[in-house]
Amino acid sequence: ICFRDIEILGLGSALFRQKLTYDFHDKLIPNYHYISVDFDDLAQPYTMSNESYFKLLADRIMERFNQVKDDFDFIDFVAENGRKWYEKNGTAMANADMILDLIDLEKLR
Repeated sequence: ICFRDIEILGLGSALFRQKLTYDFHDKLIPNYHYISVDFDDLAQPYTMSNESYFKLLADRIMERFNQVKDDFDFIDFVAENGRKWYEKNGTAMANADMILDLIDLEKLR
């Protein structure tokens, strides 16, 4: 995950990326909050040359891009859901509220 990913969600743009393997407190759902490129079925990079692995990955990314590039309703749907996730989880105020909800302040006394 990259800060740019979160910034893209915050801008209300559709995030297009490899399927996340990292879970947030409030999960980002593939093809709901971001457009996902599946790569789990590809052989692990250490079982083949880097060149072969990244060629397969690049082909997979282009294939997925071509699948969704003209589906404006889907892109808008994902962008809107990603923005809502950001508003709930990505702003400074949302983070402060989340921390207060998760931390038992009584333990700090």
